[in-house]
Amino acid sequence: MSKSTTPTDLRAAFRRGGRFGETTYGAVPGFVQANIVCLPDHLAGDFQQFCLANSGPCPLLFQSGPGQVTAPPLADNSDIRTDLSAYLVTQDEGHREQVESLLGEPWEGIVTFYLGCSFSFDSALFSSGVKLRSTNVAMYKTNVQCIKSGPFDCLQVVSMRAIPLDMLSAVVNISQRMSYAHGAPISIGNGRDIGVDLNYSPNFGVKVPVHEGEVACFWSCGVTGISATSGLPLAYSHSPGCMFVCDVKEVEGWPEYPEAAVVCIRDGWYGLLSKDALERIGEVERIMTEDPGGRGIGPLILREELVKMCLDLSLRGTKVGIITGFPLFDDTPREENDGILGTVAIAEALQRNGVDVTVFLDEGAVILGKHISKFAPVVHVTEKVLECDPLRGFSHIIAIERTSPASDGRHYTMRGRDITHLVGLAGKLFSADHPTTIGIGDGGNELGMGKVKDAVEGNVSPSKIASNISADYLLTCGVSNWGGVAIATTLDILRRCPVHERFRRRGVGYPTTELGSIPMEWFMKEHMKANEAGFRDGISGEKGGGSVDGLKGMIHFDAYQRMCDQVVKVTDTFN
Repeated sequence: MSKSTTPTDLRAAFRRGGRFGETTYGAVPGFVQANIVCLPDHLAGDFQQFCLANSGPCPLLFQSGPGQVTAPPLADNSDIRTDLSAYLVTQDEGHREQVESLLGEPWEGIVTFYLGCSFSFDSALFSSGVKLRSTNVAMYKTNVQCIKSGPFDCLQVVSMRAIPLDMLSAVVNISQRMSYAHGAPISIGNGRDIGVDLNYSPNFGVKVPVHEGEVACFWSCGVTGISATSGLPLAYSHSPGCMFVCDVKEVEGWPEYPEAAVVCIRDGWYGLLSKDALERIGEVERIMTEDPGGRGIGPLILREELVKMCLDLSLRGTKVGIITGFPLFDDTPREENDGILGTVAIAEALQRNGVDVTVFLDEGAVILGKHISKFAPVVHVTEKVLECDPLRGFSHIIAIERTSPASDGRHYTMRGRDITHLVGLAGKLFSADHPTTIGIGDGGNELGMGKVKDAVEGNVSPSKIASNISADYLLTCGVSNWGGVAIATTLDILRRCPVHERFRRRGVGYPTTELGSIPMEWFMKEHMKANEAGFRDGISGEKGGGSVDGLKGMIHFDAYQRMCDQVVKVTDTFN
């Protein structure tokens, strides 16, 4: 559309008529635009609560009084009944008609809600050099359920823009500064994580192709407010793309977020967190990969795997299985003590995020099962269990310090001793036919380490021990327990990060107020409990002390403390 000189000019032009259905996308750059929902006053309280509970899609800029047609904080000389190019009239519990004016409608007792619109930040994107090819946006219904209030109950609607990859970080931070205009995207990538299929035409707006070198970004959309009114006997709203253009250039009093960082998790799917949180997680990873035992794990380390796997767990984790138990001894308990603390730490952190956790062990790991069952349900894997497809419905499976078959199908210790006769069936659950897989190891012979098999064979002796089983994500650690603690502390950092917390809940609901994390004392206590339960050091064979993998307890406690410190630091930054 042709750009008008001022918002007042544009509203006056719509009021005169003759521009029915004209989009305001790109109109009067730099000024705030608003979605409109108009309701009988007996519904105003419920819709106000709907907006407050779903501030991503419905950021409430102004609420009029009953019968009021003006919006003094947003515009002078306005009349909501005439100042849009097109309206929707909802009647008879869902029937909608597009009209040019609402002047003929009875307005006594009607309350108007002015909701923020992503059109408001498009001019800021243009000013920053971001070139958007379309004259409108694509709008899709998602599978994200809004918080219900009274009769208002619907799925969230999003708007999609194709963003050049080299501008992605700038776009996220520009939009994030404008919480009153939906803020940062709630999904970045192909849209499948929010139930959108880009192969199909959008529900509203125009189809926007995503070209090579671009990525689809999805923002909460005020059309959600229209969807929420679909079951009412009477409601009025803007027609999608036809907004109320305000006289103001910004709206004050909205939350400010720290600088955001964008991380490509995998396969063109992205996650958001703060730049500070990303740096803290990087430090956790550095601590986790220290090599006090001198194993020479450097060539086996894949950098940035920790943040990617934890973003995946945070965003998609619903039901997670953990496999552990590295049998080394002929008498019971057969399993070494590494991996036990890591298992219970991961279970504890995931359960704090509302994720269901089940631990899978070998049939003979009775003592280990008794110890771990205090933290999560335990399943001892038998042939009968395998026949029942026990991972149906699981989102992720994690193997921590779990022996893996080598290329010859045998299981070996780091020194090359064959322990196949000690190994049960739990490891058979770890395969590409099942959920997203995460491997955690410290030597090259654990499940998942097949992802770096060539590096293991080229740097570890004897090379025959190399795992033949890969994983989607792999943590190579100084000690496998440290990988479990690293995941637990990283999930705590993400829970405390306001940028990620909003992204995770897709802009609906209220910010998390419970910021409790796992304290250092917990890790130390559970470390010692595993040793006191009779599990032995896999290298020295020591029982009952604090030693794991030949390293004295204080070395482990120092690493745990430094990882926990990163959670405290990121919390202090945001409070």
